[in-house]
Formats: sequence, C-alpha cells, structure tokens
Amino acid sequence: MTTVVLSLVAALVTLIYGINMVLPEISDGYSYTLFIVLPVIVPLLELSGGVLQLYYLVLVAVIVASAAFLFLKSFRGFRDEITGKGKPREHSPFFEMCGLLFAVLFFNMVLVYLMLLFGQDVEVPGEDADVWEMLFLLANASVWEEIITRVLMIGVPLLLYDLMTDKLERKRHSYFLGGGFNLGASEVLLIVVSSLIFGLAHFEAWGAWKIAPSALAGLALGFMYLKYGLYASIMLHFAFDYLSMPADVFDSLAIAILTTVAVVIWAGIGAGFFTYYIVRIIEFFTESKLLEPKPTLVAVAGFYPGPYVPSQTGAPPYYGTYGPAQAPPPPPPQNQAGTYQSWGGGAYVCPVCGYTEARWVEGRFQCLRCGNLS
Repeated sequence: MTTVVLSLVAALVTLIYGINMVLPEISDGYSYTLFIVLPVIVPLLELSGGVLQLYYLVLVAVIVASAAFLFLKSFRGFRDEITGKGKPREHSPFFEMCGLLFAVLFFNMVLVYLMLLFGQDVEVPGEDADVWEMLFLLANASVWEEIITRVLMIGVPLLLYDLMTDKLERKRHSYFLGGGFNLGASEVLLIVVSSLIFGLAHFEAWGAWKIAPSALAGLALGFMYLKYGLYASIMLHFAFDYLSMPADVFDSLAIAILTTVAVVIWAGIGAGFFTYYIVRIIEFFTESKLLEPKPTLVAVAGFYPGPYVPSQTGAPPYYGTYGPAQAPPPPPPQNQAGTYQSWGGGAYVCPVCGYTEARWVEGRFQCLRCGNLS
C-alpha cells in the first residue's frame, strides 16, 4: 500500500504540473458541457473561456485538498496498520481506499483478459485525445462525477428520506460531504442504484463491457462516500483515472513500466481483497460474522473449556463442561454499570483485544473496550 502513496504523489505532481498545459488550450475556442446522469447523460451547462479556466483550477484545488485531507485523516491509523497494531474491521480511509482499488483492478483485469481470450474487442475512448485534454477530462471526472452520482444520487435522496422518517443525522452537512453513515437498508439501496446508473453511463463512450466494472467501482465509491466522506471517494476515483497520466505527461518509458508492474501486483493482491469484500457483503446480508474469531475459553477455578452449555436459569449462556459432582454456575453477577464480569468460576475474555468486561446484547457478549460481539 505504500506504493500507492508514491503513485498518488506522482499523480498529484502531474496534475499540478499539467496546469500550464491545460490552461492555454482551454482559454480560447475550447468548450466543455457539464452534465448529469439520469441514467443517460443529460447536458446541463456549457463552459468556455475564462469561466472554464476558473472551473479547471477549482477542480485541481478540490483534488489537492482531498488528498491532503485523506493523508491527514489516515496518518495515525495507517501507521498502526502497517506496523500490525490496527484493529480488525477498523480501517483508515487510505487503507480502505487501497483495498478497494486493488479489488476493482483485479476484477477489471480478469474481465479484460476474458474478453481478449474470447476474441472480443476492448474499446478505450480517448486514445487519440491530446494529453492536455485527458488531464482536464480525468480531473473533471474525479470531482464532477462524484458530485452528480454520490452527492445527488445518494446524499440528497438520503436527506429527503431521513426528513420524511424523522431520522436526520446530527451533522446535516454529512448528506452533502458524506462520511459517518452506518450502512442500513436505505443507504445500501441508494449505493446499489447509483452504482448501476454510474455503470450504465459508461456505455455510450466505452461500450457494454464497461458497465459491470464501472458499476463495481460505483459500489466502492459509494461506500467510501458514506463511510468516510466525499474527499475519500474523489481520491479513489482520482487514483483510478490518473494511473497512467504521469507516464503520458512526462513521456517516460520507465514510469510506464513501473506503473504497469504496480498495477499487475496490485491486481494480484486484489484477488484477496475481492474475496474479503465478498465475504463482508455476505456477512452484511446474513447478519453473521464469518470472519469473527471464536470466543476464547478460559479455565479458572475448576471451570475448564468445553462445549457450549445453554443457560438453565434464564441468565446469559456460558461456555464450559462440568463434572458429575459440579453444579452449573449461578447467573453472572452484575456490577453497578450493569456489565458482566467473571462468574461461576469462568471468565469472559474478548477474542479480539483480551478485555474481561462485557455487556449482554441480544444474545451475545459485547466487549466494553473494542465493541466486539461474540
């Protein structure tokens, strides 16, 4: 993942360096039409001249600011993750961005190779476009497409739904800037619908083969938008789109080779991440914990590990095996905070962090330190 940092830095340098390439070209005679997706592309507003130049500078500023925010929000968490101190299921925005980047690259690469294997053409628009134009178009895609597909198709509908159901988030700006949302039925539905529209919007320029990978990328971008914020989805989009731009702008064979090698390695790692996210999706819809470690059983004072024993007294269930002369333990005592500590000679031990205090939540113990349910 540290190689992704290098890739992003190279892309950001290319973006800033490319300002002098783009501004003169769009100053006179070039126009661009902003659009929305419904799911077909609908023209909205045409920009040209000084207005288009200002718009491009705003795009660059938003991308640079999003990168700075991503690194600031991720620094401490990512440092813990690469040193093995990160908590399971709790990831920094950068770590999550890398995992999703790798998984989507893996899916794209598999799909492309399958198409080539069966003799299908893979259309890639913009192959004949000038470098300065690609710099502009890809920067625009990284920002504008996130606004019209994530903000307008997820944030705004979610705001209207929460208004009708009286479930407004405390931070109202989150509906526009994203971040901090728990994934429920309404959030997941909006992510899926917006992703399908995002995939279909690529049909006109790319052809039918691009619908599935674009829709998958839309799922990743929608997740990043809701969980971390608009800045995170912009950076994931930018990381995809600007991968090849440093080699193109600086006309460097060495950079092109390094980028190709990196993409192949990332896609290989992405096979594991792709599987991991599939399991997480299954967990979400089945409300199970397939990746959860088993509870640790501790032998204390004659109470030794054994199979699950249901409670006979209406108290929370316990784990253990009892000899013929031993009676089942009494119900677990509650302290003043209403939490369960050791009882009946046995002890609760969190399988994630090792903490020994928990509370009883809908048939499972929840660790008071890390929140793990077991």
